[in-house]
Amino acid sequence: MQDDTKEKLLNHAERLFAEKGIAATSIRDLTQATGVNIASVNYHFGSKRGLVDQVLERRIIPLNQARTERLQLVLKTAAVAGERPLTEDLLRALIEPTFEFAATLPESRYFLEMVSRAMSGPDAQVRDIFLQHFKPLFQLVYAAMHKALPELPHAVLLMRLHFSVGALHSSMQMIGEQEPLLGAQMETGNSSAIVEMLLPFLSSGMQAPYTV
Repeated sequence: MQDDTKEKLLNHAERLFAEKGIAATSIRDLTQATGVNIASVNYHFGSKRGLVDQVLERRIIPLNQARTERLQLVLKTAAVAGERPLTEDLLRALIEPTFEFAATLPESRYFLEMVSRAMSGPDAQVRDIFLQHFKPLFQLVYAAMHKALPELPHAVLLMRLHFSVGALHSSMQMIGEQEPLLGAQMETGNSSAIVEMLLPFLSSGMQAPYTV
């Protein structure tokens, strides 16, 4: 029963955070939506910060684990062959699990909208929670990309990775949304097609010649 209550709170909090924003959503909003009392919220999460952390963790941890496993497999395969890892293989290991998450989880739109609000909103504490979970993965991606593209200076490689993550984030936001400029509909079911369009675009940018 306690597990059911906790899951109910997490599901409703995720939806409210997506619809209203994390900062604008109060614990009272959550209790009114769920019919659960404030004492129960405090029991399960301790505070609003604890609630936000667990809402993020339950999606980010398995997603990042899938990304990490695929990145490590690419690195291991390249090492056994005595070759550099391929840039596109590394990007695929990062990108594909993200789109698979969006395609297989019906509630993913709430999580994606919540993260979008958190990253673009004024609440630095909320951004810190998200970045705390993303930083280890980003460090792994950087180290792997350095093996693939050792000729790139640190600052250039880092900036290009930030561009790539930004493009990935933008693409995730467009899934199932009406694109305002071209009127194109990007449905979740087309996630594999989106991956195949995004990969060469990002690979070309990552591998573009760099001259001082």
